[in-house]
Amino acid sequence: MERGRKGAVTRPLIAKNAMNGAQSELSTGPAGQGDGIDDRATRPQKPKCCGIQSSSREGIRIQLTMAKKQERRVGDVVRIGLDDSHHGYARVLPEASFAVYDYYGAEDLSLAELTKLPILFRVAVMDWAVKKGRWTSIGNAPLEPSLLALPPKFIQDKVNKGKFSIYENGQIRPASKEECLGLESAAVWDPSHVEDRVRDHYAGRSNKWVESLKIKE
Repeated sequence: MERGRKGAVTRPLIAKNAMNGAQSELSTGPAGQGDGIDDRATRPQKPKCCGIQSSSREGIRIQLTMAKKQERRVGDVVRIGLDDSHHGYARVLPEASFAVYDYYGAEDLSLAELTKLPILFRVAVMDWAVKKGRWTSIGNAPLEPSLLALPPKFIQDKVNKGKFSIYENGQIRPASKEECLGLESAAVWDPSHVEDRVRDHYAGRSNKWVESLKIKE
């Protein structure tokens, strides 16, 4: 089931100069893929820094006490802190994309358990979410065929609201509004906004970032 702070949800045409090196959803460069399960949860790593904090609405605070420098590697499973007692998981996909798993809980799941979970949504996310250790990599496994092909995403012209395009397989093509209905926007998300979206989903409320990226009339 795929559904769909400071201005960080950025359309990829703007993102190239706005995201301090984050990959753009329009990137067409090759991405590597792991060739076997690699559980790094028990592998010691030298801490990069301590005491990094990030705040979210409703007073939720997530503290990364041992943030580590990490590489973004296709096939990695990352743990996403959502509040003091709950977390979620996502999978690193090609380009700048992540598949966010349909999970919100306190239990630490194994890679085998995680890779069987349904997907909640797939979006492009700023790469510092992983590289700066906000989302911690817990292991790697080859991507399932269903995750190798990235779904199409729509682009709506900011000036001419009736002009649409679809980004798919590294290419942009003209599209009708009808073709774009139900698709995710071709935007690159701030990781805190992804976390908000997961919390809102499980709270049964609409998400302001999703609403802001919907097709404008």
